[in-house]
Amino acid sequence: MKLAKNRLLNSLNMVNSNYRECRQYIPSLSEYINIEQFDIFEFYRSADSTLKNNLERALNELQNKKNIFWSQIMMVSIQNIIRPARDGQEYENILRIQGEVLDEFNCEDMRGIIGTGKYDEYSKRVNERLNKEMGIQFIYEAYDIQLNRERLKRELVRMKGEERLMMEFELNQSIQERLTDNIQKRHNRALNKVDDFFSTMNKKEENRIDEQYVSDQIKLVDTLINSRHERIFPEIRKLNNENMLE
Repeated sequence: MKLAKNRLLNSLNMVNSNYRECRQYIPSLSEYINIEQFDIFEFYRSADSTLKNNLERALNELQNKKNIFWSQIMMVSIQNIIRPARDGQEYENILRIQGEVLDEFNCEDMRGIIGTGKYDEYSKRVNERLNKEMGIQFIYEAYDIQLNRERLKRELVRMKGEERLMMEFELNQSIQERLTDNIQKRHNRALNKVDDFFSTMNKKEENRIDEQYVSDQIKLVDTLINSRHERIFPEIRKLNNENMLE
């Protein structure tokens, strides 16, 4: 199995479909739910880290039980055929282009790209150069998971269908709770810095002081993570198309 992170997150019920789909149109999402783009970018940056850690911890647990063996790989699309990057030279050229585009955007790492809201522009520029220089239409990171099918079958037999559904629901709830807890911690740390005479605050910390920051971030947890939230992507895409026509 070769699966992109977002597909795994959806399959495991760790996020809802809005999480991936709305990320493509953050300005329209901002307008639709009345939350500043800066706050949405911060939410995604924090949530991505939390979700990735949870996902890879689960994969490690399965690997420790000898149910799977997993690794991260780079997938490339050439002439509409998607395959893993083949060798060190192909990886090296992809990394070279990604690094040079980082320099073009005056960012040291991907945190700078995401934090300044330039992820879509960055990805578009990388893909343009990949296509021009290597004939690659697009790339994405994925998990390569080798399955021990017999052991996994025993696990599935042991777990009844209703139990699996309940575990999926509980996992989604625990992700929401962890993200909400992290939001409150960031808010509290910013408040503590206000009381520290010798501390200076950056833009993110100043933004986190306001109670509105907490309520907006929790609203994003519900909209983008809660598995029971309605799908809003059609409205977001429609709003984006209307804005492009203006």
